[in-house]
Amino acid sequence: MDATRNLLSLHPPGAAPALGCCALLLALALGGCGWLRPEGVRFVTPDEVAAWATSPDAPLILDARSPEEYAEGHVPGAINVPFRQIGGRAGELEAGRTRGIVTYCEHGPRSLLAQRALAQAGFTHLAQLEGDMAGWRESGLSIER
Repeated sequence: MDATRNLLSLHPPGAAPALGCCALLLALALGGCGWLRPEGVRFVTPDEVAAWATSPDAPLILDARSPEEYAEGHVPGAINVPFRQIGGRAGELEAGRTRGIVTYCEHGPRSLLAQRALAQAGFTHLAQLEGDMAGWRESGLSIER
């Protein structure tokens, strides 16, 4: 329950995270540099995500990369829904309405787009994996193939 409480505490029910257009465009222009922290986006560390792995109420982990990138290696337990498909596949993520969703891509821009699409679909408890997949690899945590 602690994992969900930590993620849910950022956004009160009914309040979608604010992703300003300027912040999103800047993130895309900078290629998702790890130091960029757009306003309104909650970040969780790789260690936090790894600690939640055994919790039954842990947030969903959403890999917003392509299926090919996902097959090359992903965060253990992550669900692959490429960011362009989120609108049509939101039904697969219903558990994330109560448990929360942590998104990631390789460096950040697609993860931010995924969060925007999730917010538009009514998801409110969202966070981004700090450092995205590149940061996960750098942390030395296990990778699932």
